[in-house]
Amino acid sequence: MRFGAAGSLGVALGLGFAGLGIVGCSTSAPPAEFAALSTEYGVMRWQRGQHAVTGRASFSRSADGGVRIRLDKSGETHPLQLILTPGGLLTASGSLADRQWSGAVSKAPPALATWVTFVTTYQHAADLSPGIREIHSPAHRFVYEKSASGLRSLSVAGADLQESIAVAFLPPSP
Repeated sequence: MRFGAAGSLGVALGLGFAGLGIVGCSTSAPPAEFAALSTEYGVMRWQRGQHAVTGRASFSRSADGGVRIRLDKSGETHPLQLILTPGGLLTASGSLADRQWSGAVSKAPPALATWVTFVTTYQHAADLSPGIREIHSPAHRFVYEKSASGLRSLSVAGADLQESIAVAFLPPSP
């Protein structure tokens, strides 16, 4: 499937996939405090093997094009927080991120590969065509539903189906 005018999504996803086999810590400083311009909410489910976590998630966008995703689970504060800058710097924290990590998405550790793909796809959601679409890459399978008002759902699964992330976005409050 082609993205049409969504070349930037392909480039961004390529960056997300490139170098994911490199393991290590980044020496990059974490980005400055995230300033949300807009926030939407959804119900997110993450699964790796037999372990699954479901909770309410917030999806925020900053004025400069950065995004922040936070997953909340009853009894645990932010088991996952991802912040992705427009320049491709990612900060991941919380128990589902396996550890705190900051750096270029191209240097993210393999354990973050599906999260990198998910957050990069969300960041470039404006480039996605409306409708229900399924897209395959060598490493991941994406399925999304998008209306004129934005994403309704997004899921990303590793090609080996060992890890998956799915979200159903909640309608905006009146």
